[in-house]
Amino acid sequence: MFRPPGYKVLVQAIGFLCLGVVLLSGRSMAESPPIPSEATNPTPISESSQVPLTTESVLDHSRILPDLPLENLDIHTPPAKLSAYPPLPPNAVMGQFSKSIDHYSNNPEPPDWLAPYLSVRLRGKGTLRAYGFVRGDYAMATQRFQDLQFPQWVLPNDSRYVIGPNKIPITTDDGFNYNTFAKITRLGLEYFHQPSGLIEGGRVWGRIEADFLNNQTDTSLPFNQPSRPYLRLRLAYLGIGYGDWDFVMGQDWDIFSPLLPIVQAGTQMAYAGNTGDRRPCAYLNYDHDFGDGNRIQFQNGIALANAIDQADLNFDGQRGNEAYGLPGFESRLGFVLPTAVEKQPLMFGVSGVMADDYSGTGIGKSGARTFPQRALAGDLRFPIHERITIQAECYAGYNLNEWRGGVGQGINPIEGKVIRAMGGWTEVVAQSCDYHRCSLGMGVDKANGSDVNELGRTRNMVYWARTELLLDPSVILGCEYYYWSTMYKGLNSGNANLIQFFAQLNF
Repeated sequence: MFRPPGYKVLVQAIGFLCLGVVLLSGRSMAESPPIPSEATNPTPISESSQVPLTTESVLDHSRILPDLPLENLDIHTPPAKLSAYPPLPPNAVMGQFSKSIDHYSNNPEPPDWLAPYLSVRLRGKGTLRAYGFVRGDYAMATQRFQDLQFPQWVLPNDSRYVIGPNKIPITTDDGFNYNTFAKITRLGLEYFHQPSGLIEGGRVWGRIEADFLNNQTDTSLPFNQPSRPYLRLRLAYLGIGYGDWDFVMGQDWDIFSPLLPIVQAGTQMAYAGNTGDRRPCAYLNYDHDFGDGNRIQFQNGIALANAIDQADLNFDGQRGNEAYGLPGFESRLGFVLPTAVEKQPLMFGVSGVMADDYSGTGIGKSGARTFPQRALAGDLRFPIHERITIQAECYAGYNLNEWRGGVGQGINPIEGKVIRAMGGWTEVVAQSCDYHRCSLGMGVDKANGSDVNELGRTRNMVYWARTELLLDPSVILGCEYYYWSTMYKGLNSGNANLIQFFAQLNF
């Protein structure tokens, strides 16, 4: 095809001319005066007078929104918080996240004309909203942990202990180390359905939540790149409720041991006194209000009991609980009582879990094939003042690696027996003013020394302090300090000071 001389220059000139027209039109739109308000004589809004939705870029939404005297749009009002501080338990039916649109979840249900600008309406059946936070962390420690991005125990200060793909001995000069990462950054979607048909008058909701905190710090993995972490599923469940009853299925937080300390957003102090985690599950909840905020909660459910440790005892390619043929069972009886502190009830309860691991061949000296997982736990959340709350948990049981107990050990493969464990944590959370929050706490996780194999971990004890500055309700600068001590059977203990700085933007 023949093209005259200067064809390319002409095409580029036309392209730049079009781009200039677009930029000038956008500038004129931004500088154009707003439409005068008619709030003194409002006109009823009808379907014919509503402005149709468009995908065109709009720099100032206020010019195309109707000016209604009853709808006060204050763009300077901060977004509502997800929950009280410290947060209520994150289980789908225990308060941190709402089961319907209200002030606890994010914002109240918007009017129909405003909804498209605040959220996504799906086929007219419900509302989809995003939430989460962007976060960066800088951690430094005086001794090596098993992983500084999600610390769970300190490695022993003993040259007899080897680590890494080449089995390098730990030496006394393996001291100060650091890490910086953004993997705790979190994104969630919450969906509130408008029920009809057989569930009209009830509630239906769902949640998907993810972060990037995967175990990618192993330098032996050729595809390991700290700047390109994998996405990690945290929550994915749906809930159906009517009256006092709720049914939840998907992946959610455990019914067993439901509270979380506010420190260590990545691990929640797992294997350091705090048991419970997230896993695939299905459960039925009964939550009855006797009046004046006095409530009783009764939860029962099934769960995948090898969702974390993935115990394959005889290495046949099938996890032990799945091979057993029956899922784990969780149960909790809880009580909620009102206090003088608004939206901060007294909560306490007792919970339990039972499951079994199975191996097709005998394990260890005992030759046992079935290894039960059993535990009982108690939880307490007590606001003693409008700015001070105490929360605590304790547990006891055996074969609890899957449930974040026993310092990460559940079965002694040499002896062929379960490892007994007990522990707990307590924390005082305070808000000194509207711009500062802090906490003090400690946790301990103890595995029975006679059950643990040689060189195994026998105790994990942690003391912590946290302080955070709220530049505004959504922008947080914080620092956490830990003194961490891990004891071993037949090895020197590991002791470390850990300091973690973070900056977080909630949305």
